[in-house]
Amino acid sequence: MKPCRPLTALVLAGLFVACGWARGAETLTRPQAYARAAALEALGRKLFFDPALSASGQMACASCHDPAHGFSPANDRAVQLGGKDMAEPGLRAVPSLTYLQASPPFSEHYYDSADEGDDSIDNGPTGGLTCDGRVDRGRDQARIPLFSEFEMANADNASLAAKLRRTNYAGAMEKLFGAAVMADDGKAVAAAAEAIEAYEQDPRLGAHGPSDDLV
Repeated sequence: MKPCRPLTALVLAGLFVACGWARGAETLTRPQAYARAAALEALGRKLFFDPALSASGQMACASCHDPAHGFSPANDRAVQLGGKDMAEPGLRAVPSLTYLQASPPFSEHYYDSADEGDDSIDNGPTGGLTCDGRVDRGRDQARIPLFSEFEMANADNASLAAKLRRTNYAGAMEKLFGAAVMADDGKAVAAAAEAIEAYEQDPRLGAHGPSDDLV
């Protein structure tokens, strides 16, 4: 029996096909969409584990979201240290990234109930991917630590894009997003954030470390 495709690859591929995602004038076929979804997740893994994307060169997303510890910190500090010199304390304890796939968009009034068919229960403010619910998409959340002064501390799009151009997966980014993506700072950063989002939506998160399996 063939193994089931990962849920994220199925969802991403379905979106690529349904929305007619095109590379240039070429609309993706279903097999091409599956291949692109898998490649996007693989690229996201690379980005997630790469400390070279930080101003210090020492902090990656995985530094605070360790897959060996439920995508939470590997130490018992109340807050983690980061920033340009790795000495800036964070503002709060680092949350786990597990189960974020099930987080609904932020709503001030979220109606849900354990009673089937009863949608009258107002649970109040619910959802969002930050402590205050200010972003709903993983790609928007991923930008926050990349530019936070007490985390990865990139000054702006230009500084982060310069780091992305020096990576060994810059070619994979060009293959996925087009040859011109790395020439534009904003597009390069947006592509990186999209790839991180794809990786973080993978329900098999805990099974993966850094990967060179870029399609």
